[in-house]
Amino acid sequence: MVGLKKIPLFQDLQNDARQMKTPSFHLKELWKEKDRQTQLLYTAIGLQLDIARQRITPKILKKLIKLAIETGAVEKLSKMAMGQLVNVSENRPALHMADRATTKTIKIDNENISTQSIEVRKKIAQFTQDVHTGNACGTTGKKFQHIVVVGIGGSHLGAAFLYDALLDYAKPNMTLHFLSNIDPHNFLRISRKIDLETTLWVFISKSFTTTESIFNIWQAIDAMEKKGLVPKDHIVTVSSKTKDPNIPPIPAREAFLFHAGIGGRFSATSAAGLVPLSLVLGTDVCDEILMGAHEMDEHVLSSPPAQNLPLLGAVINVWNNCFLNYTVCAVIPYAEALSLLPFHLQQVSMESCGKRVDEAGNVLKLPSGMILFGAPGTGAQHSFFQMAHQGRPFPIDFIGVLNPKQTSSSISREKIRADQILFSNLLAQANALAFGKTSENSQTTFDGNRPSTIITITDLSPKNMGRLLSYYEAQTVLEGFILGINPFDQFGVELGKTMANSLYAEFVAMNTSENPLDIAQKTNEEIRHYLLEMYIQKLF
Repeated sequence: MVGLKKIPLFQDLQNDARQMKTPSFHLKELWKEKDRQTQLLYTAIGLQLDIARQRITPKILKKLIKLAIETGAVEKLSKMAMGQLVNVSENRPALHMADRATTKTIKIDNENISTQSIEVRKKIAQFTQDVHTGNACGTTGKKFQHIVVVGIGGSHLGAAFLYDALLDYAKPNMTLHFLSNIDPHNFLRISRKIDLETTLWVFISKSFTTTESIFNIWQAIDAMEKKGLVPKDHIVTVSSKTKDPNIPPIPAREAFLFHAGIGGRFSATSAAGLVPLSLVLGTDVCDEILMGAHEMDEHVLSSPPAQNLPLLGAVINVWNNCFLNYTVCAVIPYAEALSLLPFHLQQVSMESCGKRVDEAGNVLKLPSGMILFGAPGTGAQHSFFQMAHQGRPFPIDFIGVLNPKQTSSSISREKIRADQILFSNLLAQANALAFGKTSENSQTTFDGNRPSTIITITDLSPKNMGRLLSYYEAQTVLEGFILGINPFDQFGVELGKTMANSLYAEFVAMNTSENPLDIAQKTNEEIRHYLLEMYIQKLF
């Protein structure tokens, strides 16, 4: 990989960025350029990318694409897809694309990843059929109606997004719940919604060492035993082959594996996502998700750079972050079904690109990644768009759906449908941010020149959800490769865990004290204050 700042084109782009801040390059001026709307509009496999409202010109975009190629990012993505080692800090490949490419022969340590993926999917399909027909049921013989996923982060967010997006496809009498938080209220709220006799628990963890998940697993097993149920009848596990041997074995009727090279935030189309989603949505829906994701994978691997949608999205992010100095971005889907997409992308983007060193361990001299947040439109307009229009500016990805499954009849007075109002708002917001508005009243003046991309999908089908998922995965990985970082490790996640572990022992000591009287007389606030003081003393 070639360092970004070492490429001669980098300095040229810095000059372009300085020029972009002059009045003649305001978006309302750029918009007047001939054929701008068509030159910066790209379409492939059911997804359209409109970057005409980004603070960019076609000439600058060509330079950015060339810069990405010269960093080796495009070539490295191809190597990643073939199973070559790209996660250098953890000494393993990144296999989420390879896991979906069942028509290719990709071998890791003499194991055929494609063959393994096919076998795992067959096993998932068979188990799904057994559950739906009642051949696999609980201790009392009742069919399963509730699926509870116990997992956090990558074991939760991607699958939760897809489930919420495709809720209309859910099988009758099948409901999916996610137990991710160690807060007792999470367990209590789910307990009130389910019947333990008709509940199947899906325990998901790469190695079963995550404290929150382990605690919730034993909490669930305890609840089953108190109900007189045999836990093994109600549990399946999903993990990698690197499962920690020090963790006590979990009783399970089925165990599904995914490769250790599939990172949690990229695991929604692996067994980690497919097991719960197949049980609730059906294998046919999951097959469509996989097909859509694979189609986008093939697009990013085979299309020319100037037409490559994820690459275009990646270079726009690099331009906004490293050259125009934006530190925050937002994803605003104008579809209620996509409400959980920003939460999933927070992890995908910020866990991948929020790094302080490059892949060789050198401290970065450029910003790496932007803070990402979001909410569905039009609710976002009534929440934080005051900031978007007149406060600190930040780039936005607007996501629109051309043919939503659920429309509405026209309002007789206005002769307009709700989905048409929704899309009108999307376009209006993007234009208002870009072009602004002048007024004699300073309070009603809008500077404009605030960049956005409009991403349009044809519908909310499972295939398009797979495409959208893969689009953002590839965009994030390419952005990381362009910046010269490793987008697959997450050491920043571990520091807080390590610190927390040092305090767990103190609570255990208190709870098992031979003289518990003193502890019993202390309030929770006093105990926490004591632990905080003790920890600070240890730290310093």
